[in-house]
Amino acid sequence: MKSPSTRSARLLTRRLVNRQVLIPLPLLSISVCCHLGFARFGRPYAVTATWEQHLGGEYFNIARAMTDGRGFSDPFGESTGPTAWMPPLYPTLLALLLTILRSRMLVSVAVLGLTHVSLAAIGFTVYTILRRRVAKVPPSVVVILLGIWVAAFNFWFFLITQDIWLVALAVNATLLLANRHVEGRPTNPVAWILAGGAMSLVSPALLLPFFVLVGYLALRDHEWRRWAGILAAVGLLGLPWLARNVVTFHQFIPVKGNLGYDAYLVNVVDDDGIYDNRTLTHHPYTNSVTLFEYQKLGEAAFSHHYGEVFSAYLKQHRSKFLQKVSNRAIAASVYYRPIVEDERGPKLIFTRVIYALPLAAFVILALLSERHRKVTDACTVFCAAYLTPYVFIALYARYWLALTPMFLLVIGLALDTIWPSRWSKGEPVVPSAVVPAS
Repeated sequence: MKSPSTRSARLLTRRLVNRQVLIPLPLLSISVCCHLGFARFGRPYAVTATWEQHLGGEYFNIARAMTDGRGFSDPFGESTGPTAWMPPLYPTLLALLLTILRSRMLVSVAVLGLTHVSLAAIGFTVYTILRRRVAKVPPSVVVILLGIWVAAFNFWFFLITQDIWLVALAVNATLLLANRHVEGRPTNPVAWILAGGAMSLVSPALLLPFFVLVGYLALRDHEWRRWAGILAAVGLLGLPWLARNVVTFHQFIPVKGNLGYDAYLVNVVDDDGIYDNRTLTHHPYTNSVTLFEYQKLGEAAFSHHYGEVFSAYLKQHRSKFLQKVSNRAIAASVYYRPIVEDERGPKLIFTRVIYALPLAAFVILALLSERHRKVTDACTVFCAAYLTPYVFIALYARYWLALTPMFLLVIGLALDTIWPSRWSKGEPVVPSAVVPAS
């Protein structure tokens, strides 16, 4: 008779050789290959190797202040006191890495590794959802799709180490929960609460789409008490950070406190309403004059002052503001705008083609697909609620790329809608009674 340990070992071996378990490996490999290839051959001239140690700029400066014992403060590398300029989770993670690794370079290496892992996790999520909805979808399709995506936006994922990977992971968790819910499978309220709580600490822009998505699902299933309880619990998770900001700044700052300055910079200073490297030279992170003003006024007064400047500009130049809003609407939906001027040539054309695919996929699914209607509607609601504030306030590709999990999924579903015979040679796991729109 075989011992329990022998049976467990054989079961583990079977799972390890299972193709689905091994899928993250080619996903991770394609991410690493794209990174190394473009770092060597596709790096824009203006982007030096040190950009990979950017680590979100203000994020890393706050992390360094935390490790030095100065608390959550000093976003621009100078002694300027407590801050709510950035949300708290990413600086805390960077502070933990810096405490362990003791080097900015090693922290950037760790963040690049986490970015690769997050992209592989996103690719695997897309594959598992497609696998349930599209019978016999080849893993190679998702590997190629992820490879094309990472190749197109390599600059944003790897050449500057921003928070895209972390925000995208939060979106990925929400996508998993939303897809499970619209398939009619049970979802744990605690999982929704943790996802919403993480969003409240990762990025303020994620809170609105999370609340809108929850409201949409509540309208669908009429479980008002359940969803209201989830939202209340999410609010409680964000309460300590809100209380800290009220006590520190005597203002209501739900997540971060630079809204007034962001609105000013991209609408008053920028010529077309979309961030580029010329506009960012006015930012206190890079401009000593603006930094001096920030130090003199203090963070709360600084942001309030520039919020008033933006309000005055809006009253006097409404047509210019609306033109910039329209520019951002185009940039948020279909037309990629680079942040560095020397990002041009065939690579820019390729990036712009890939950038337009999510909108094309949403249109295809809206017009041609009833089978994928529920998950498409959930993705549409979330993406629209996420991008709308950016259209009215400030935008560049970094914000747009946070929606990578949903974009890759709808592109995959659109491919199935156009060429169903190429994949769907068997019955999908999702029952047909669950999938059609209500």
